[in-house]
Amino acid sequence: MIKNLEQVFASSILFVILGALVVTKASAQTRDTPKDKPASATFSMSVNPEFATGKYGGSSDIEDRYFGLGLRYETKAWTFKTTLPYLQTSSDRAFTRVDQGQIHCRRSGTECTQDPATTTTGVEKKTKSGLGDVGASATYHLPEMSSGLNLDLIGRGKFNTASASSGMGSGRNDLSLASGVSYDFKSWEPYSELGYKWRGKSDDPDLLNQAFVVVGAKFFVGNASSLDLSYDFRAKSYADEPAAKSVSLSLASRFDRNWKLEAYYIHGLSEVVADKVIGISTGYRF
Repeated sequence: MIKNLEQVFASSILFVILGALVVTKASAQTRDTPKDKPASATFSMSVNPEFATGKYGGSSDIEDRYFGLGLRYETKAWTFKTTLPYLQTSSDRAFTRVDQGQIHCRRSGTECTQDPATTTTGVEKKTKSGLGDVGASATYHLPEMSSGLNLDLIGRGKFNTASASSGMGSGRNDLSLASGVSYDFKSWEPYSELGYKWRGKSDDPDLLNQAFVVVGAKFFVGNASSLDLSYDFRAKSYADEPAAKSVSLSLASRFDRNWKLEAYYIHGLSEVVADKVIGISTGYRF
């Protein structure tokens, strides 16, 4: 099952790469640059299927399937985004079943015997699904400097809209604030983001707030495509577990002023994150 899904996503990523090459060679005078900075306010919608798998420090794989519906409103100074996720998680669960032996009685009913009990152990696949917590963000873009330096102030929230008992939600509201900086070298753009997440009220007193940093670079391919490489570090969520670390690679291509397609791969570097994540995002700008 995992291999089949990986083949589907790999084929989709190849499609994006080929599409990016076609778009790059085509006339780009009527298209936006891959920096995606519209001249006027715009509204866009995206769909984002994603597949993740990892052991998370255990002995068996946990498969996560994610489908996000995203809404985005962008002006020259502000970007607002919200995402409604649908989640499905599959994992192996060990079970033990005890079957009592059959009882045999004589016709008179005065004497009965019972066969020995049998114990069966094994592993079964358990799957659960449902709507996850809604996420939203607001980004303020400071006026672009003539030197090519860009600064952003970012606020993100995850809201307790899903059922915590079902495992689809965290049961709390989280808030994070971050600052982002990038420098435009025309053909490529290094960037970084530094932030801090405050965990909402939780039944788990050991859950920690979390500092995080992201560093990366975006390389522009022609006037309509870009390749992005990044490293993500997030401090410990619990004192007795490692920090969350991962690297990612993504390729985005805008086929015209309306349609944009992105494929990405994330590789986990610690046991508290998925070993690998592959996904696609398709967006339409109105």
